[in-house]
This record gives sequence, structure tokens and C-alpha cells, in this order.
Amino acid sequence: LGAADPSVADALPVDLRIKWRLVREGRTAELMGALTFEQEHGKGAFAVRGLPWRRRAAYPGAGATERLRSGELPAAVRLLGAAWEPGG
Repeated sequence: LGAADPSVADALPVDLRIKWRLVREGRTAELMGALTFEQEHGKGAFAVRGLPWRRRAAYPGAGATERLRSGELPAAVRLLGAAWEPGG
């Protein structure tokens, strides 16, 4: 990957851009952290960090973030709890 043109990563989805950069920079420990996070939370999953106008995709514990482009903000959320209300 060191010899590949960096612009190749521009066409990738945000989760793959982060992994591409980690591999390219030889950051194996951080890559393993990102893959572990993805394994625990689902393929293509990432956390969203930052202010509303500067959102970044992140893998907690991996130390890597990538700026989210228009349309890359995930529409799915993680359910943290559910309750059955009286009356259904």
C-alpha cells in the first residue's frame, strides 16, 4: 500500500478509509483495535465524534478518525434499552 496512490482511498467508504490509512502507516495495533470494535458492533460500524459541522468517524481505542463526508453519517443507532409500557 505504500506505493499506491493515496487518492485511491478517496473513493472508499469511511470505515475502509480509516483501515487503509492504518495499514499504510503500519499501525497494526490500532488496526486490530478497529477490527475488534467492528467485530463487536457489526461490519462497517464506527462511532461518530465531533461537533455537528465537523463530524468524524472513529474507532474507540484505535486512535484513528476520518472526516465524514456528506451522506456518510450513519442512519442507524444503537439501542441501549427497551421497556414494555402498561397497556402495551
